[in-house]
Amino acid sequence: MTISKLRVKARGTAMVCDLEAMEAGARRFVGRKHDPSLGLAGGWPPHEDAVEVPNSHEYRKHVIEGDLEAADEETAKACGVKFEHVAEVVVVEAHDEHAHVAELPAHSEDH
Repeated sequence: MTISKLRVKARGTAMVCDLEAMEAGARRFVGRKHDPSLGLAGGWPPHEDAVEVPNSHEYRKHVIEGDLEAADEETAKACGVKFEHVAEVVVVEAHDEHAHVAELPAHSEDH
């Protein structure tokens, strides 16, 4: 069975255009939201939650190439990639410009 929507998250610094928004004349990026307080012209930090995009060749290609992360097993399967839970990153201590980072194990669906 083919799914109609892919559930994805932004990954790294890749800026994947939201094709539906672009067709409507708006500049948006998949899994990101504009924050005018970042830099001179604002920035596009990633959402914490997954977003849905159409199951199209363009978006599947971005998942395969690593620009977007498959947020569930169905999406990973539709894109032909392995589904991996990404470890959460938590800042545990910060001094001046340096932060110490700890990685927590990914959440298990079994528990």
